[in-house]
Amino acid sequence: MALSHQLHVETKPEREVLTQSILLVSYYAPSRGHAGGLRLLDLYSQIRRINPKLRLVLVCCTHPEIDWGYDGLTEIFDEIYWISPNEFNIEHIKNHKILQQRFDVIDLQYFQSGALLPVFRELMPNAMLIYNPMESQIRAAKLAFVQGKLMLFARFAVYALKEIVYCIKADRVGCVSYADLSAMKLFVPSNKLYCVETGLSNNEISDISEPDEIVDSNSKNERRNCLVFLAYFGSATNRDALRWFFKLVHPLIREKVPSYELLVIGRGIDNDLKNSCADPSVNFIGEVDNISSAIGSGCVGIAPALYGAGIRGKIHQYAALGVPCVASKIAAQSLEYVDGESILLAESATKFSDCCVALLTNNKMASEIGHKARLLCLARYTWDSIEPVIKNIYML
Repeated sequence: MALSHQLHVETKPEREVLTQSILLVSYYAPSRGHAGGLRLLDLYSQIRRINPKLRLVLVCCTHPEIDWGYDGLTEIFDEIYWISPNEFNIEHIKNHKILQQRFDVIDLQYFQSGALLPVFRELMPNAMLIYNPMESQIRAAKLAFVQGKLMLFARFAVYALKEIVYCIKADRVGCVSYADLSAMKLFVPSNKLYCVETGLSNNEISDISEPDEIVDSNSKNERRNCLVFLAYFGSATNRDALRWFFKLVHPLIREKVPSYELLVIGRGIDNDLKNSCADPSVNFIGEVDNISSAIGSGCVGIAPALYGAGIRGKIHQYAALGVPCVASKIAAQSLEYVDGESILLAESATKFSDCCVALLTNNKMASEIGHKARLLCLARYTWDSIEPVIKNIYML
């Protein structure tokens, strides 16, 4: 049964005055180039819509290799200060002119920003400090331990300990999923924790019709025997997931659906990844301007995450387009899609291939699951539906 999450924050605002100014400090830019950047772009677009008079200031690192331009940022933020990753440290920030200003809320995004909490606490003692690691290292370490992946656990545990320290220093700690929040509750006081789930991005899919206008994109005449893996492949999590799928799942599907094709869509695809998954039936599309046209009609989406935490926005993107999805339980954890109704969940390679084959060969099933996923997504996972939580957390 799907978990139903109430949209609430576990702490009450400590002050009654509404927020007038927010400083966003982020290790990665709000950008369409990667999931976290897209989330920030959407979140702060929503904050700007909530209060057009709010003063919003951005201090951010540039990562040209993964950022996908900075369009729209000047429409959201009143001031933008770019720094290099080498300057993202206490010594540089302490001398930055931004500290001559005063803010009601300082929003530190990504794991790396936690190291800056002491300087903001010292120089802006009256500001509310929000820390959001984006992808919780605590949850990632927990998952690796439960799965018996001790080498992976050791790697995540080092960062998890730092994350715990950062969380203790912050006034509020943000999570991008309820699964992350549940894991962090083991070490972080629950009255500090809140969750703003990732909504469906209008920056990626802007031509969504109303739920009752859905067209059956899985009709027999339009149907294609293709799977789609949509992700940012600069991430080790997604690269490992693709390699696992190619090595263990792909051959099983080919045995039953020889004509099927795998489309790999997203940034971060390099020759190493292409060579490790080389096959005539694997088509590396790369980055695209419009997800809707790239995926097309009659495809099946996959989200085969093996470990990690954080954002799983691809499931929403598939759902919004009426594309049925096969996902690992980790990828869909805490989301409200229901296995067998609005998504198919699988753990083993055999189960994953069976689910993919079922959707590739059963038009009726694919259409029904895609339709129900779309209805749920548009009702539950738009930024407008998450707005009450945003208002509460940022005291808007």
